[in-house]
Amino acid sequence: MLNPEIQKAIQGSSVSVLFEFAGLADDFSGPAEFELNRLVGKPDPNTHGGYLLDKKSYDPLTCAPLITLHALLRDWFFQAGPSRSALQLRLSEAEEATLMIPMYNTWIKGNIVSGGPNGVIVQNGILAGILRKQDLDQALASAEQECQQHPQDWCSYINTAKQLLPMLFDLDLDPNIPGKDAMSVCFSFELGPAVITGYY
Repeated sequence: MLNPEIQKAIQGSSVSVLFEFAGLADDFSGPAEFELNRLVGKPDPNTHGGYLLDKKSYDPLTCAPLITLHALLRDWFFQAGPSRSALQLRLSEAEEATLMIPMYNTWIKGNIVSGGPNGVIVQNGILAGILRKQDLDQALASAEQECQQHPQDWCSYINTAKQLLPMLFDLDLDPNIPGKDAMSVCFSFELGPAVITGYY
């Protein structure tokens, strides 16, 4: 149920996940260590291939990226993590209707096809992590509230999601909570080149 909505959001540019390969200049063959920063932005309508960053990608006190993963590069293959990340779901065009579900023990890997100042191309990308039941329950409650205020096509999925989600929990992270309390998730992805042109 999530996959079509995520794909629509990314293809429709309402959600743009950007990765900054900080510390890599021109040599993407490695070996090297670098920081993989996960940023949020949207296409810059005034440029081709340019993106505007959401300032919420950064800590307001330190100006450091909120989500960063230590990465290793060798022979054009990189692996980054583990770290805390987030699954971002846009419920509607309203900014406050965006769900940020914490993702724990996040790992990212992929094959770099090319890279340079104008962006990085990655194929065979895998992003994996853990979602906790309490965070998903909170997200469902927020989604229900959004549906009451602004009905959307996907609102009809919520009751089905409530029935299916308990069957998807496959991890027991907290021995003090009876039953499974988390699920493992995995996404495949590809990255295209992007240039940061400013903020929105």
